[in-house]
Amino acid sequence: MLMVVLEKPRVRFYDVSSRAEVNIGEIILQGLSLGLVVVFKRRGDVYHVVTAYPVRDMRGEAERKVKIRKWIPI
Repeated sequence: MLMVVLEKPRVRFYDVSSRAEVNIGEIILQGLSLGLVVVFKRRGDVYHVVTAYPVRDMRGEAERKVKIRKWIPI
């Protein structure tokens, strides 16, 4: 499920503080539909995951981070 979000995200951002990419996608976890935020750096074909965490409100999470200028849409 992590690779699906890395390879086919719904939305993408750049995290200014960590200088990493952020992908957000939808996953099904124990029958619940959740968003998965994956913060990562890519070197060639290799992904280095900084952190990954589930969110109930993908849009709200993204809007908060953009509003405080932590994330920039790409």
